[in-house]
Amino acid sequence: MGAFNPRKFTDPDRLRSLDPARLRAFLAPWRDYLANRGFEFPEAEDEIDYPALASVLLAPDHSTPRDMVDALYYVHETASAEDMDELIAAARRQGVLLKDDPAATPADVSIDVWLAAPDLLQVRHSEAVARRQQNFEYFAPNRGGECHFPQIGGALRLQMETELDNWFEGHRRGRGCRIFVFRNPPMVWILVRHGLPMRREAGHQDHGRATTEFYRPQQHDVLIYD
Repeated sequence: MGAFNPRKFTDPDRLRSLDPARLRAFLAPWRDYLANRGFEFPEAEDEIDYPALASVLLAPDHSTPRDMVDALYYVHETASAEDMDELIAAARRQGVLLKDDPAATPADVSIDVWLAAPDLLQVRHSEAVARRQQNFEYFAPNRGGECHFPQIGGALRLQMETELDNWFEGHRRGRGCRIFVFRNPPMVWILVRHGLPMRREAGHQDHGRATTEFYRPQQHDVLIYD
């Protein structure tokens, strides 16, 4: 069970980063509680009053539903790109159907999983806590002895990029990755430029109004063949 932390899910800008339709569905079980606390639950066509919602979540009282606190906690704690990959894989293994939304952010996927199978989200959180450490991954060759790295021409590069794109797209990172090979004997460096999960952030305009920026960040990963 999660402990309520006022810093989590109580920032209007953080709430604005969530998909509005998902946020409505996520909060629907507690609409009566929210209404009693002064938050008018929005209909599908209405804009969410993020400051009002944040003020309610920031000041819990004796009537705050414990299951709502748990839901907020688990979604917040499993809203990273790594968590998203594990949740998508676990959902596929268990036959849990998730919304096919290439534009989903990690937090959006966490909400989808919570709505479809909350136990799966709690298991993922437990695994993440147990495994939270930084490490490198090493892979040995299939056969012993010295193995020369092949030349990567246009056709092979395109095949590699296509196969990687299939993985990236299946894990909500879009397509269009690019591979760059740098040979530095005895090692070969392979740089993979690709997208990350979509990100929705609050933006500030010079005239003082808030807006929402929605974009896909870029990532550069490096593989080294020794």
